[in-house]
Amino acid sequence: MSLQKIKSITADILFLDDPSEIEGSKPFEDIGFTSIDFIDLCYELQQQIDSRIKPEELWPINQFATDPALFADGKWTDAGWARVQEALEFKDSSQKLPSELTRFWTPAFCAKRVEAVINA
Repeated sequence: MSLQKIKSITADILFLDDPSEIEGSKPFEDIGFTSIDFIDLCYELQQQIDSRIKPEELWPINQFATDPALFADGKWTDAGWARVQEALEFKDSSQKLPSELTRFWTPAFCAKRVEAVINA
């Protein structure tokens, strides 16, 4: 899955004239993406790329945060934080709330997650 395809779909959703206006490393929220846009993106990826692409595949943090074995009492469990670090491919000992992790939700991250689904 090319980053360019993600940017193209995103530009269509946001009614942008040119996908090059979207930086691959810039968080979706910084380009005006909303939760409704996320649903649109998932739908378009399912239709245009692969029907196996699900929201929890694109951004697993929401699913992790609803699992009490991973997130309880307003914080990540050790297992939960390990899953977050694995999914986001970073090592940071200072835990962050789910809302603080959205800076990692970028077109480049999305393209990587789509590739993982396609190659599974």
